[in-house]
Amino acid sequence: MDGSTFAPAPTSPIASAIALDERPERRMNKREAAKALTRSKVRNAAEALFDTVGYDKATIRDIAAKAGMSTGAVFANFKDKLALYVDIKGHKPVTIEQGHELFHVMLDLIPELQGELEQRQAGKNAEPWAYLDALLQRAGPVVEAIKATAPPENQDV
Repeated sequence: MDGSTFAPAPTSPIASAIALDERPERRMNKREAAKALTRSKVRNAAEALFDTVGYDKATIRDIAAKAGMSTGAVFANFKDKLALYVDIKGHKPVTIEQGHELFHVMLDLIPELQGELEQRQAGKNAEPWAYLDALLQRAGPVVEAIKATAPPENQDV
């Protein structure tokens, strides 16, 4: 025997990539599943509290109690309350002043946007997204100021 009979067939990089994609995902072990369940319970409890009482009034103790967990379980999954908030909402909490400023900018834009929509519906405005441009031009600086309070994407919060 020359050994070629038992040699595996050469595979292309594309065939190898396809074979990798066809493999079933690895199942979580019990410990990983328990950690994922705990994290999910903490996130759900925190989200409910942030939405009802707000970021400032929600405490780690309240979040843990609502999740049916200890405060240690919360801290085992999240560095602090801010990290938990950012994980749920995707940004740092907006201050009341920032929220009011953004609200008033949007409120001021309503008549302008209604006019743009009416022109568009009447066929007088060839630019279909002009009303959105107006919104972005007016609200842009406020939105950018709010975004500036967010942590850099690669920074651990």
